Amino acid sequence: MAYFELEGETLSGTEYLRDYYAFTGPFADRIAAGLLTSEGALKEFLDGYREAGCDHLILFPSVAHLDQIERLAETLGRLPQ
Repeated sequence: MAYFELEGETLSGTEYLRDYYAFTGPFADRIAAGLLTSEGALKEFLDGYREAGCDHLILFPSVAHLDQIERLAETLGRLPQ
């Protein structure tokens, strides 16, 4: 699984993840650093799992904006299969 926030004006998802995972201490920063924020980052992430044989992956928006789902669908549509 991974978190994403595509084309955000501010990366509020990073702050959300740090806050949500604060109970993990310094590990919260590592989780927040893994936030997928670009088409390139998403492609690299998906390619890595594909190469490892993974055929199911869950992507969670890190901000509560429905347009994130649309952006994800558009981005995935542009990526080679």
